[in-house]
Amino acid sequence: MVSDKSEALNALADQLGLNRHELEKVAVFTHFSEAEVRELMKLLRLRLNALVGNDRENMAHWMRTYNSGLGAMPLELIRTPEGVRAVLNYLDFFVTR
Repeated sequence: MVSDKSEALNALADQLGLNRHELEKVAVFTHFSEAEVRELMKLLRLRLNALVGNDRENMAHWMRTYNSGLGAMPLELIRTPEGVRAVLNYLDFFVTR
């Protein structure tokens, strides 16, 4: 039986144009409840969609590419709760401009 968090991981990977293995080390899946994970990942997807458009290739490129404003690749940053917050704050800044 597939867990809800595993389903959320698969869904997020699909929505962002990434593969499941790239997201397996994402800390939110172990540090937060299922409801929190779904909300954080929804926020990430919506803000990234607003920034780069609803294009999975562009989203995946953004997640995999070093970002000088963040000081790392967003995909690496979202492996920690603090990194998730940093990426969301960064996206919020540009989306709300």
